[in-house]
Amino acid sequence: MIEPEESKAWAVFLSSDIKLELLRLFHTNPKLTSTSEEVAKQIGRTKDEIQPELDDLLAIGVIKKISQGSFCIDEDKDREIQAQITRYLLKGCNWTPRGYCETFC
Repeated sequence: MIEPEESKAWAVFLSSDIKLELLRLFHTNPKLTSTSEEVAKQIGRTKDEIQPELDDLLAIGVIKKISQGSFCIDEDKDREIQAQITRYLLKGCNWTPRGYCETFC
């Protein structure tokens, strides 16, 4: 059974390409602290395009707002959400990470 928190994270992450672009930007630059205008420019979008997506990521806590309108990734919340998603994936399958590595690594 999918836990409500896991379902919420999936719904947010999978709802747009822009969210995935934002997550990729913050994951590849974990110390990045930027305004929404700067973030938009870095992913080739406008502020108006990314703002609703950024707000969704703020709502689940993976991105946090810091001083003067700047944003950064919340590394603790990001790890927590990644763990939730991993548990969700493992629940739906009859394999373990070790079994997967023995098969494919």
